[in-house]
Amino acid sequence: MADRPLPGWPRGLCEELAAAYVGLSVTTIRAERAAGRFPAPIPLTRGRIVWLKEDLDRYLDLKAGRASEIEAEAEIEAAFRNG
Repeated sequence: MADRPLPGWPRGLCEELAAAYVGLSVTTIRAERAAGRFPAPIPLTRGRIVWLKEDLDRYLDLKAGRASEIEAEAEIEAAFRNG
């Protein structure tokens, strides 16, 4: 993925693009998701899931400390409620 230019980001990102968007590997986002530290994907069809760009933006904001603890808890709960 590193040798390709970044795309115009769609609202719903496949796993590979979601990982690239947040700057992590697919393996790392899978591990973070399993540990409950990464937003849940949205199922579109059988076998097709995407991550909403907005959820990934919130994840990055939380990691950067740009949200209060109360906001962080509410955001995490909302993101994981979907998955």
